[in-house]
Amino acid sequence: MLFMGKRYLLTGASGFLGAYLYENLIKYGEVDTLGRNPDSTISCDLGFEVPNIKSCYDCLVHAAGKAHFVPRTQEEKNEFDNVNYQGVVRLLKGIKYSGKLPNSIIVISTVAVYGLEHGNDITEDALCNPSTPYGISKLKAENEFIRFGNEYDINIVILRLPLVIGKNPSGNLCDMIKAIKLGHFPLINGGRAQRSMVFAQDIAHFLPKIQTEDGVFNLTDSYHPSYKAIAKVICESHNLKEVFNIPKAIAIVLAFIGETIGIITKRTFPFNLNRYYKMTRSLTFSDKKAQKYGWEPRPVIEYYKTIMK
Repeated sequence: MLFMGKRYLLTGASGFLGAYLYENLIKYGEVDTLGRNPDSTISCDLGFEVPNIKSCYDCLVHAAGKAHFVPRTQEEKNEFDNVNYQGVVRLLKGIKYSGKLPNSIIVISTVAVYGLEHGNDITEDALCNPSTPYGISKLKAENEFIRFGNEYDINIVILRLPLVIGKNPSGNLCDMIKAIKLGHFPLINGGRAQRSMVFAQDIAHFLPKIQTEDGVFNLTDSYHPSYKAIAKVICESHNLKEVFNIPKAIAIVLAFIGETIGIITKRTFPFNLNRYYKMTRSLTFSDKKAQKYGWEPRPVIEYYKTIMK
């Protein structure tokens, strides 16, 4: 059921996904924003401050956070915890101190909380065992929201996302596009491995449908394109040459060489065993649970060209 005339508080509205969420939420009600941007309704850096929340909101949508990347120092590792977890602690303190609790909270999370490198149609019931500072901090944040919801009888909706697609993408997709443009992105063994993806706009459209529910939901496009299909549509959309293919036997040798160089130099080499396994093993998630609540995703490959125009 869609709810009109609601009051929303959105964190991370200036981010890649947050911009899509804001654009859609304003169709259903009034949207205040909370973030470091001075133009935010509530100007606050959750990495350091407890927000001063004075208004009452029907729904809090938390999309702020430190994005997924490989930290090189302990300080960078600690920053994930400070922003993604401690920032949530500060946010919830601000809500508690306001004395005006929302009816529901929607949390933008990640499939990284599962800690899995490969698998097919992984459901929300899978054990969470994150192995990266990013995944660990996001799981701690999820648990903090759940604890808060149980204590104050607030519906908590957690959306676990894979790679998010949209205009001007960030993160892994941005890196992939750059690598293809430079001719540095090969397919391995024909690029058969599959990856779950999802459109930012589809996530935005789902929020009003799910805001009164409670629980954890994976969101994907239900099709899980292969690396080959992803690379092909990127090349066609950006007028680039097709990517080249490396046989699996040669790729594993190059990965071992990269791993050795990394050990010697104590730096992460661009192509190592971790990168090899990611490109040769499928990692997909099931969104069947969300479909029961009105989740209607579009296939990324089919619509990618449209959104890149």
